[in-house]
Amino acid sequence: ANSKALELVQAVRAQGFTAERDVLGRKIKAQFKSADAFKAKVVMTLGGSEVEAGRVSLKNNATRQEVTVTFDEITSNFAGVLDQLF
Repeated sequence: ANSKALELVQAVRAQGFTAERDVLGRKIKAQFKSADAFKAKVVMTLGGSEVEAGRVSLKNNATRQEVTVTFDEITSNFAGVLDQLF
């Protein structure tokens, strides 16, 4: 999941967006706290089951609305994915 997370972060950045990922291997609760501290607008959740399915969940950090999209949607049209959340 870590290498796929890096690939997705790089794809999001290449489309002009700011993206960060956890490189410390912390528990999910600590990662969500960091996202709040960074005032993240969207949180992407990616684990082993998501990698197997080729899909990832994104959550609007303010409204808690969530969508699940394919990796291809993230790498090719992240702005379109964001439109689904805002």
